[in-house]
Amino acid sequence: MENTEKKVQWLKLLFPWILVLAVYALVWLFLGVRYEVNDDATLCNIAAGAYGEESQYLIYINILIGYILKPLYWIAPSINWLYFIQTGADVAALAVLCQMLLDRCGYRRGSVLSGLLLLLVGVDLFYSFQYVKNSGLYLIVGLALMAQHLGRWDRGTFWGTFWVLLGSMVRFQNFPAVGGMAAALLLLRFFSLDLSSKKKAVAAMVLMFFLVGAVKGVDILAYRMDDGWKAYTEYNAARTEISDFRLQYVTAEEMSSFGYSANDYDTLHSWSFWDDNVFNTQALEELAQKLPKNGLLSAAKDAVHYCLTILQDNAPFHLLLSGVVLLWLFYGRKKGSWAFIATGVLYVCMVYYLALRGRYPHRVEFVLVVAAAIFALLCCDWQGRERKIPIKVLCFFAVGILIVCSPYLKERHDFMEGYRSGRQPRAEYTEYSQDKEHLYLVDVDALDALAGYDVLHPREKNFFSNIVVMGGWLSHAPHRVEALAQYGVENPYLDMIDNDTVYLIDYYNVSAKEVYLKEHYGLNVEREMLREEQFNLYQMHSVTDIESEN
Repeated sequence: MENTEKKVQWLKLLFPWILVLAVYALVWLFLGVRYEVNDDATLCNIAAGAYGEESQYLIYINILIGYILKPLYWIAPSINWLYFIQTGADVAALAVLCQMLLDRCGYRRGSVLSGLLLLLVGVDLFYSFQYVKNSGLYLIVGLALMAQHLGRWDRGTFWGTFWVLLGSMVRFQNFPAVGGMAAALLLLRFFSLDLSSKKKAVAAMVLMFFLVGAVKGVDILAYRMDDGWKAYTEYNAARTEISDFRLQYVTAEEMSSFGYSANDYDTLHSWSFWDDNVFNTQALEELAQKLPKNGLLSAAKDAVHYCLTILQDNAPFHLLLSGVVLLWLFYGRKKGSWAFIATGVLYVCMVYYLALRGRYPHRVEFVLVVAAAIFALLCCDWQGRERKIPIKVLCFFAVGILIVCSPYLKERHDFMEGYRSGRQPRAEYTEYSQDKEHLYLVDVDALDALAGYDVLHPREKNFFSNIVVMGGWLSHAPHRVEALAQYGVENPYLDMIDNDTVYLIDYYNVSAKEVYLKEHYGLNVEREMLREEQFNLYQMHSVTDIESEN
């Protein structure tokens, strides 16, 4: 009898893990797994040493994680440790959320709700690997645990702090965003505590903020203590402000009033503008001050339009938020539900802020929608009604959600088929990497293929030691500057001309580079195609005025 009870306890303990792992396996089997954007492939390549020995500098991920990963890549360099560690943490975090549902609603209802959670959140999370989404999930789980155990010093508080700390290290910008979304939930739980518990709650929060601040401080200090990385962070901040937030609100004609041509406008849009004579840090900062922002009224219209489209969108995580609202309307206690409403208001405010900034990518949207749904759900005063929801109603609701999600899942499946066929490994990139006698300058448009698509295997060590992208968020990083210097290159635009050791990999923007050199340096340059591939291989040669006329 005692052995049977232990087996049952173990099964209950393992059940959420089995459920999550089953969904992960199904995603691999029926959809496949990919990088959501090339940022993630690049980060994995950095961690694997493909850009050089300074693999701890992961730019957007805390440097302490980079140091933790270093010995793992030394032991097994062909394994994509950054992917597997984050995905393992995703599995654990989703298992925690499923366990919370099982504890709250019982195993029958909790199992159905856990299945829905994994359908609406887990599939997207596993299908397209993205570090911002992963960070958001860790923070959501951590703050949910801290809210549940607020006022107590126990394992729940410890693990909540751990998840918050991990989430902030993977992507610090998510910490204030998700933390702000959790404010109403935390205050709701805090107000109901007695004085002694309130003191413990405050102490737990102080500890959490101290730890998050400490690891972020270490990260900031590491970049500021190195002159090369300090200069890079300043340049990247200026580049980000223009590329991500300002350039979309100006036209090519308006750029002429700032002293830049239509071709400069296209060059900035292409991200391939590594030329410190024209677009250095100071020039980019000054340009950012001149470029317009989104207006208050326009941002409000954008935010309202976005919130309305959620009601018509079949994206699974949008349905999660809609489902939580429906559950509250039918089963939640309306009186005193200020925290539920406040969470909704906080979500709308966050959407408005992002509309004002002018950028709301899928990965950020995913984090905020899931945070709003989970925190709002925990804010509800169910009065035990969650255990009284008819199981048939839940099952009927789950089937309905699955039917609604079916077109989206089929679309993802079809997309992945095209993704695989169009992104086969390119032998020429390996060939270029092995040709250490030459430097290969690369237009940003080629970065997707160059970074690689296989989430299981990053690029090998020093793959990019002779391959440098002419723009993007990694331009001006010390290991990129060093790679250029090894071939006597300081300015990629100027030093690729009449240089037998330098090749250009480009396709769409090669003519823009010729125009750019003519406009800014008065140089007549023409391309020589050496190899026609997915992205062509060129060398750039100067020509006389007579030759160019002919």
